[in-house]
Amino acid sequence: MEVLIIKRITYIYIYIYNQNIYSATFKYKNINLIIILTKELRKQKKIHIVYNHILNKVLNELNYLNEEKKYFKNKISVTIIDTKNTILPLNKKDNIINSINADMVPNNLLLFDYLQMDNIYNKNEEDHQVKHIPIFFF
Repeated sequence: MEVLIIKRITYIYIYIYNQNIYSATFKYKNINLIIILTKELRKQKKIHIVYNHILNKVLNELNYLNEEKKYFKNKISVTIIDTKNTILPLNKKDNIINSINADMVPNNLLLFDYLQMDNIYNKNEEDHQVKHIPIFFF
């Protein structure tokens, strides 16, 4: 009888390790079941010391899953806080491209005189293609 119970515990343990890594809820439920069974067998002194390593491995895996769960909860909460109050700019570097000489310049309204539409059209006609289209917001 005890041998059958111990074999079942080992089969359940092997079955858990053959499952998908990402099914953490499935692992969590079966690990709790194995822990309960092995603790009962230990109390009744029907389990041999040889099978005690199964309980230790299962407890270590349970602790690892709990730590991983806490880490992901913290990571999710931090990303939610970061994305709540941020305003994403149109251009990531908050710069605009000066289409006359293709230099990166800081974004300010003083450049408006320098980026006149006539100069941009003349440059595009020379290149025969549109490389940079400036967008102005007022």
